[in-house]
Amino acid sequence: MDIAARYSDDLFAVLWPKTNSKEAFHCAERMRTTIDEHFHSYPTVSIGIAAYPEHALAEEALIAAARQALAEAKLRGHNKTVVCYKNEIQPLKDSTKILIVDDDDRNLKLLEALLRFHKYDVAKAYNGEEALSAMREHRF
Repeated sequence: MDIAARYSDDLFAVLWPKTNSKEAFHCAERMRTTIDEHFHSYPTVSIGIAAYPEHALAEEALIAAARQALAEAKLRGHNKTVVCYKNEIQPLKDSTKILIVDDDDRNLKLLEALLRFHKYDVAKAYNGEEALSAMREHRF
């Protein structure tokens, strides 16, 4: 039996038992395109997919993998379906600090969440002046 439930605010979780990531992708795409056609492209639906045991064995890790895929779908321009890529992004061993600069708070939040998930120490700035200040504070 498939299960759908509100996870938080504008996030929903859909569980497809005994379904691998390829099958889940096809189900999710069918769902996304149906919503897109019905509502004429607004609102958009971004979907992140993670499968057990393919992407994680523990519940928290599986949720984190799905959130990572969702963040990637949003970064690709919204209204996309993305399957989690196992070990796709890993911080460099010598430097795990990163500074992100963007004047759009939504972009900063998405990038920060994605990078923190991958164990980066993230500093944020909205402009060049703030970036220089952050670089001094965090000793980049």
